Amino acid sequence: MADQFQIAGAVGTQSDYAPLHVNRMITGYWTNTNPLRDAATTEFVEKFYGGRQDRIADGFNTELSTRLTLRRRPGSSVYNSQLFPAINRFYGWNTFSLNSEQVRVMVDCGGGGGAVYDGTGPNTKTLIFTKGANAGKTFFLGVGNTLYMTDGVENLQLNNATGQVTRWGIDAPAAAPTVRQVARPNPYPAWAANAVFCSNEIIGGLVILGGGYLQLATTFGYTGAAEPNPWNPVPYEGTADGGVEWQNRGANGWQANHNYAYGDITSGIVNGVQYLYWCVSPGQSGANNPTWMPGLGTLVPDNQVTWQCGGILLLSWNDIGPNTQIIGASPTVNSSGGIVDPSGYLQLVAQPGKTGAAPGPTWQDEPGAYTQDNTAVWLNGGPFASGATAPRQYGYAYQNSANSDLSNMSPASAQISVSVGGQVIVQGVGTGQDGVDTIPIYRTAQGGSTFFLLATIPNPGDGVVWTYTDTTPDSGLSPVIQAQVNGEGTPLPVGATCMEYHLGRIAAAVDNVVYLSSGPDAINAGSNGNAGFDTTFTAQSRITRFWVNSLGLVVFTVRDAYIILGSGTPNDPLYMTKYIDNIPLLNYDAFAVFLTTPYMLSGHGMVNALDPASGIVEASFPIADQIAAMGPKTSYVTFHNGGSGETALYVSDGELYWYRMAPTSAPESGLNWNPATYIMGGTSAVQSTEVLPGTYKLLIGPAHGPDPNTSQTGPILMRDPTVNSDNGQDYPAWAEVGNVVLAHSGQLAGLAWMALESAGEGSATKLSVMLDEISELPPPSSAQFYEVPRTRQDPPNAPPIQSYYSNRHSLLQGQKTVWCKSLKMRFEWPPEDAANELYTYTIFGETWAEQRSQ
Repeated sequence: MADQFQIAGAVGTQSDYAPLHVNRMITGYWTNTNPLRDAATTEFVEKFYGGRQDRIADGFNTELSTRLTLRRRPGSSVYNSQLFPAINRFYGWNTFSLNSEQVRVMVDCGGGGGAVYDGTGPNTKTLIFTKGANAGKTFFLGVGNTLYMTDGVENLQLNNATGQVTRWGIDAPAAAPTVRQVARPNPYPAWAANAVFCSNEIIGGLVILGGGYLQLATTFGYTGAAEPNPWNPVPYEGTADGGVEWQNRGANGWQANHNYAYGDITSGIVNGVQYLYWCVSPGQSGANNPTWMPGLGTLVPDNQVTWQCGGILLLSWNDIGPNTQIIGASPTVNSSGGIVDPSGYLQLVAQPGKTGAAPGPTWQDEPGAYTQDNTAVWLNGGPFASGATAPRQYGYAYQNSANSDLSNMSPASAQISVSVGGQVIVQGVGTGQDGVDTIPIYRTAQGGSTFFLLATIPNPGDGVVWTYTDTTPDSGLSPVIQAQVNGEGTPLPVGATCMEYHLGRIAAAVDNVVYLSSGPDAINAGSNGNAGFDTTFTAQSRITRFWVNSLGLVVFTVRDAYIILGSGTPNDPLYMTKYIDNIPLLNYDAFAVFLTTPYMLSGHGMVNALDPASGIVEASFPIADQIAAMGPKTSYVTFHNGGSGETALYVSDGELYWYRMAPTSAPESGLNWNPATYIMGGTSAVQSTEVLPGTYKLLIGPAHGPDPNTSQTGPILMRDPTVNSDNGQDYPAWAEVGNVVLAHSGQLAGLAWMALESAGEGSATKLSVMLDEISELPPPSSAQFYEVPRTRQDPPNAPPIQSYYSNRHSLLQGQKTVWCKSLKMRFEWPPEDAANELYTYTIFGETWAEQRSQ
């Protein structure tokens, strides 16, 4: 290789010797080649331009850096200091609120009897659930703030807000509700002039704000000449107000984790309007403010409590004024919150207030219309106890209000036609299914076939019969919330494994069948669309993985790959077709995607890149013989993007070692594999995992025990470019380079010395050589590496170099040149926590040929 002066035109001293200088390593680890030729260059380049002298033939804990140098591989430090057993899988679950976002690292350990933990660093170890008998590895899928988990035995979901783990999906009621007709009582009083009507259907009585508290009128009478001052601040004690007695029912705001009794009241804001709510199911409120709903009689679930809307809340005593007649609390007075007008229509109190003077308002006789009556507002609820002109039917379902999981509707009830003055008594059975807290009741309109939401009631418990009295006209049915009668709420079967999210739907595999959740199809049914699976596609082999790309949803099996196409609309329905033949993926974890290119360790024992531009490429060809020895059923493939220098593909056996493939840095191009990395103490799962929003770490699970019954635990480690030890344990590092073919038959190469230039941190690079042999053999064979000690600095006559090592290693034997045809070199560093790095190496020698002219 000409030096810079010779390139510029200087004439060098004539010599039989010349340097073979290597100042960049780009070939990497390449074992699948003829050991006596250059691995990476074509025949033309090798013949006319000379090949490379940098092929790594073997090694241990070394890799090529982004500076195109050979270095000790980075070490590992502790990500989570808690002690875990061997880990099957990591999953970074991205959770968020209105103003923040965080990642929870989920950790799956063991099979049946194992456990899933929140293993977020630096020291979290929170049990999520203990796995059932015969469970396999846990598969995770985060959709919003819900984490779905399957393990072949259980289908579970974790609510990030509550921390509760519940069954994923709800079984529908098995039996139809029973219906019967009874005479409808008339609890409605006649309209009265200058009277106050309230809008609750529970206790009755007017509720206002006074002194910062909810004040319930408990007696009949007229208010005083002025507002009481002060109001009694003691809960459940009274305040006299002329002829009215007000009872303090507590602060008007809702309280978290508070025990409420039947009849307790609170208020909530809906679209800027303050509504009154009565407790109709006592218990402890939740940790977060419930979602308040308007509408007289609407039920609002709140952990153990159920609230019923009592209408709009009058804000203050001044809204009533002095000398106003008040109707106090009584179950028999105005408890309905409505009247029957002279035309026979039910008029419900839409806004509490005082009625006008006789003879009364001009009533609106159209159902749903409002009538203004002084300060009160009435809502026409339709004819009171009018007879049906056609039959109706009922059904009900089970629902988890915390996550909107909703079952299919029960079988439909018998048809029933309501007589004049009648009402329907509907009865069904509660359930003990995990997480079910409400029961939606559905009804058809007269003569109709669509089941609309009629009401929602609390779940009374497993096997407990509930009763609902239906007095609602057809106009009171929800026009947009319908029952799931077409299978939209069918739970995912037991046996589910891998999952993916596509087109607003969850795809899950059960053996060889793809199940798709109802997703957007279930929105009008009040479901989140992720709990019901009403679409299936069948493959010919067991499904192992899904991959979403720009074309559709690719389905990998143990034999072939399929693809689900379409957008899932009526005009473009989903369908599945064969995608790639004979591309077996035997293991979910043997697959990783970098940008748009997936990599997989196939059942053929090859790492294939499914490159959209060039098709299927065998990425592991340089080390195909090494990859073939790994188990495609138990290995891990992961692509870690940790920034420049830390972007690479890792193929791990899940027990002891991994191989790393990284992009070759500029100005060169291509990819290079690195020798095996052995983590001190061993490994289990090795996966690139999101640990903070947008931040990934290569996480390393603790090793498996010597046998399945061994209780061996350790911390979770992570690859750390800032250290060169594994959790404080030093490790050796070496690489064998060659064979460098120096001469061909009829020629010999004479070697004088080699020079190594390496980083000044830690020990200098140790050099050993082996001549004319391709592999080391045990003694007494002479096919061995022999250490070549440093003899002097290079160059020998210059001042000492202080910032890095520049050592010359003499190959002369008794001042005589060593002759050979090929050379294999071993570069080595001792166990130490140091960033050792080899910058360049130079072989200085000459060529001798037989039958020379002189």
